[in-house]
Amino acid sequence: MGGVFSGRVRELENHVDCLQSNFDYVSEELSTLEQQVQDSPSVRIEKNPQEPQEPTLKLSTPQDIIDTFICPITLQVMEDPWMDYEGNTYEKNAILESLEREHISPLTRNPLFPISTQLFPNRTIKTLIDNLRV
Repeated sequence: MGGVFSGRVRELENHVDCLQSNFDYVSEELSTLEQQVQDSPSVRIEKNPQEPQEPTLKLSTPQDIIDTFICPITLQVMEDPWMDYEGNTYEKNAILESLEREHISPLTRNPLFPISTQLFPNRTIKTLIDNLRV
């Protein structure tokens, strides 16, 4: 019985070593990306000075359409939708606040920085929302 137990312990120790190695690699990559962002000519994106107000949409707007305008962070219809380089759209201030805590996409967990090469206005969604306002 002791041999089975010690074999399992060695197996778990190997898993821990592998996880630590992966963590070290990801941490190093993230540090490299953060340095590249700081050295990049990209423009850092700033929050809007006023908090956005959730738009009121026409009552005739179908719910499945409204659902496409919901920010995955605030769970409200977006006033100022911004899209990341992966195609995910968020309320601008909500994603910038999230990125103040960590430079990680809240949806994909991939690195994401508040710079102009990774976040930009989603004008199509903004226009659609504006056209459905009361």
